Order: sequence, then C-alpha cells, then structure tokens
Amino acid sequence: MKEKFIIIETTYPNLAKAKNLAKILLTQKLAACVQFLPIKSMYFWEEKIATSSEILVSIKSKNSFYKLIEKTIKEHHDG
Repeated sequence: MKEKFIIIETTYPNLAKAKNLAKILLTQKLAACVQFLPIKSMYFWEEKIATSSEILVSIKSKNSFYKLIEKTIKEHHDG
C-alpha cells in the first residue's frame, strides 16, 4: 500500500519556539517541510474571551510518522 501524506497543525507563542520544533522534526527526518504563519487567535480562557498573536505551524509529513511527531510536539511545547 502507498504511504499517505498528512499535514499536522499546531500553534506556538512565537517564531523562535516554532523554528526550534521545525529544526528538531527536520533533523530527525520526521517532516519534509514545516511552514510558519503569524495569526491572531480568539478563545475562551478563564471565563472570558481572550485574544493573542501566535505562530501557526504546518508540518508536512508521512502518516506513519504521526505518533512520533505528536510525541515530539508534546515534549517541546512549553506554551
């Protein structure tokens, strides 16, 4: 069966942290490409609506790498 490709999206509070994740994923060959896009987010937090600037991170990879990428994001996502 042919390998399926995926795009995983997550957010980071700044470009430096997003680039750190990208370097880790690319070095470990878990991602073919990582893209960054500055965004404004609105969400419900502590009983009120909040807004913030974030970096949207799009990770292009193989479906078979999903669990490893998820683990890497959790290990390196400190808010």
